[in-house]
Amino acid sequence: MNSNKQKRKLLKAKRRQRAEKIRLNKSEQLAYGRLKANHAKLTHINSYGGLPDYYDEIEFRCRDCGLDEIWTASQQKFYYEECKGHTSAIAINCKSCRNKRKQAIKAQQEYMLEMKNKPLHPNALFFRDLDKFKSLIKTKSI
Repeated sequence: MNSNKQKRKLLKAKRRQRAEKIRLNKSEQLAYGRLKANHAKLTHINSYGGLPDYYDEIEFRCRDCGLDEIWTASQQKFYYEECKGHTSAIAINCKSCRNKRKQAIKAQQEYMLEMKNKPLHPNALFFRDLDKFKSLIKTKSI
């Protein structure tokens, strides 16, 4: 059983902890559209500036279509921390143009696989296996 003096001391300690917690939460609250950076997940790739403390929304114009876009703080956080992108890189293309480019690359890869699996023309086989063909001619002429 605690005395009243001990109880008051415990209550004051709990109040101090609660007040400290509230003070820390208020200091970490950022403006709308701003996220705190996690320095443990960021990679520092020989850039002149330091690592960012937070991410702000950035306005940019798409290089392909000219549309004005916003690179949100959550997109930046994902790119820099999860994808390990360079900390001085910024967005240059909008989402639809990036998707078009990805589809074009995927179509090109599918086409290349299709061409790889396509049977070779007889003339191509001839030049590809010229040494084999020469050895066959020598054996037949003897």
